[in-house]
Order: sequence, then structure tokens, then C-alpha cells
Amino acid sequence: MTCTTDQSSGIKVTGTDYTPPVTTLYVHGFTGPINPSVGDPGISLTNGSSLNTTINSGNGFTPGNILINVTDRFGIRAQSQGSAGRDGENTTESHRSTSGGAGSIGGNVTVNTIENANSSTIITTAGSNAIGILAISQGGSGGAGNEVSVTSCSNINTQGNNSHGILAQSIGGGGSGGFTVSGAVAIVDAAVGLGGGTIR
Repeated sequence: MTCTTDQSSGIKVTGTDYTPPVTTLYVHGFTGPINPSVGDPGISLTNGSSLNTTINSGNGFTPGNILINVTDRFGIRAQSQGSAGRDGENTTESHRSTSGGAGSIGGNVTVNTIENANSSTIITTAGSNAIGILAISQGGSGGAGNEVSVTSCSNINTQGNNSHGILAQSIGGGGSGGFTVSGAVAIVDAAVGLGGGTIR
């Protein structure tokens, strides 16, 4: 999926609603800002079924800035959720029950904001818990999170309590461990949150 026209509201895509699923979202070349309603994300791509999820804003070639202004939500959100575990079953043999299966791992999650002389991504958030870039890989019940990568040279301005510039999480479902979280950040004071993962 590629979005290349003016947007007066946020872009919110659930990849598994489509056939085939949307796993990569390219956003570039807007001539106007993204100004979603209060509580709506600026750009969001979420997936279940352990699908990998990637958002690329800017493409390094098409002129035009991406301006995202949100309140009480996320500037850019990429999330992959693993599937829930299998339920246990009753068996007639000795009146026993089988144990349920563990949930699947989350997919890999990648966010890239590509900058050059022709284009940039500027994110401004207002209100509490309003995060500039949020990237999460979460396992299903008993499943692990997976790799999370954020590469950003964006100008990110946040206001309010708990409003991180960048929050990257690899979260195990139901207590399972996370995987690797990596970040290439050209700004200071970027927060990286972990749920069992490690920073690379």
C-alpha cells in the first residue's frame, strides 16, 4: 500500500483486513499536514498472525515533507501481535485433558523515517501519553516478542507526561521473553522501552 495524496485525517491500517495482508506501508510526498482528530493516530499499521510490519515515511526521492500533528495518540505506530495459544481439549481416555498450546511470536517490526534535502518527517504531539514513534512486537499468550528496529532522523516534538519521542518494545505474551530491540536515532533523549528485549 502506498499513500501519496493529501491527508486531512490520520492513516490507520489493519493489515490483516486485506487479502493479501498489508505488511509494508509507504508514506511520502504529502503537500499538507496530517491532522487527525483527538485520540486518533497520525500513521498506524497494525498486524496480527505474527506478520512482519514495516512503515517507511519519506522515500528520499520525492520532494515534500510529512507533517504529523496529533493529540493524545501516536505520531507513527507500527505493531505486530502474535496469535493466541491453542485451547486445551478434553479427551475420553482416562478422563484426561490435553494442555493448550503456546501463542506464536510477534512479527518483526520496522520503522524508517527517511530524510534528505528534498523531504523530512516532522512529528508534533500534544497531551499526556502522546508518543512520537511507537514500535511494538508482542507475542501471543506464552509467545515471545520479536525484533524491533527504529531508524529516525525526524524532528520529534512531544509535550505532556509520559510522552516519549520514540518508544520501541519487544514484549512477551503472558510472561515470555522479548527479542532484540534496535534503534538508530539522530536525536537525544529518545526513550526505548523494553519488555524482555535487549538494546542493540
